Amino acid sequence: MATTQGKPMTAERAARLLNADVPKDIAAAAVAVAVKFDIGGVCDPMYIANIIALRTHRGNGRSQFYVPTPQPASPASLDEIGTHLAGSYRLSGVTATEVVSCLRKTMQVAEEEFL
Repeated sequence: MATTQGKPMTAERAARLLNADVPKDIAAAAVAVAVKFDIGGVCDPMYIANIIALRTHRGNGRSQFYVPTPQPASPASLDEIGTHLAGSYRLSGVTATEVVSCLRKTMQVAEEEFL
């Protein structure tokens, strides 16, 4: 995967690029995705955080975040996030399955309900 700006994305750099009001669990997930896929643009960690917040109903996708107490993300919302970010970063070789796998490691996920 190609890095942007010639620097690999590190957890420290990704965390510095996030606004202070990003909830900690969303920030951790955004940093994990940015680092795993070496997505290194200056706006990318915040973009990833906004997509996670929007798809989990914890923000408006424009840097306004709701629900300060973390709620488990539904498996369906993780799939939506994975599909969205894979579409945004497809030229970097990011797949929806890989994004969902990364998110499952960093976010609290609700148990799937079976009928």
